[in-house]
Amino acid sequence: MFSPRMRGSWVVAERDSYYPPKWTYRLRRLLVRRSSLVVANSDAGAKYWLPVTSSVRVVPNIVQLPAPLATASPRRHVAVAGRMEIQKDPLRTARVSQRLAARGLTVDIYGSGSLEEQVKALCCHPSIVLHGYTRDLPTSLGASQVYLSLSRHEGSPNILAEAIMVGLRPVVSDIPEHAAVLGVEFPFLVAPEACEDQVADMVCDALALSDTEWDGLLGRVRQRLASHTGKNVATMYARVLEDLWT
Repeated sequence: MFSPRMRGSWVVAERDSYYPPKWTYRLRRLLVRRSSLVVANSDAGAKYWLPVTSSVRVVPNIVQLPAPLATASPRRHVAVAGRMEIQKDPLRTARVSQRLAARGLTVDIYGSGSLEEQVKALCCHPSIVLHGYTRDLPTSLGASQVYLSLSRHEGSPNILAEAIMVGLRPVVSDIPEHAAVLGVEFPFLVAPEACEDQVADMVCDALALSDTEWDGLLGRVRQRLASHTGKNVATMYARVLEDLWT
């Protein structure tokens, strides 16, 4: 990101919070030492850069605000969405999906990636539906009741935010990026050591709670996410850049 007013300053936009120990990422960290500012989209992304530079700011991603979809009957569907890459732990998720299908639930999996064939091999139950890449994900998510994510790390978890805003009940991995959205005391954060059956138990527990109980868990979260509109996020970026100009 460049501007004549910034007189040679340059800004790094950080969209993740973890990288493997490869020389390309080591070189990136060295180059970023000369940047004027790092703008991360999550606290975890900011923490990644603090050992390198103290010039770090956080600006959240825009959250789309789809209207919750009304349904005539309870939805016994669980949604999984994201790239089928190791970061998202899709093979563990596929094994959990097997347990959920065996309990009479339907699992809708959205996304594609390098591990797609391995996921397909594990998801042979007729109640597990692989949809591939989906352009209008919020609308697709609205057909489910629970959102399941076992990601190992994230930047800003956009799909989690969209799932919450469309009315889904999240059961997600206990990583800093998810806890930053839901709170560290949220009862449906999945511990790293949880086995597939324990995760399936948590999904069933999430389904068992009433809408009123879920409103109590997510009411403040929805209010905060609703403020992440395009206009508000653009204003945050403008303020960050203005600080460099003055």
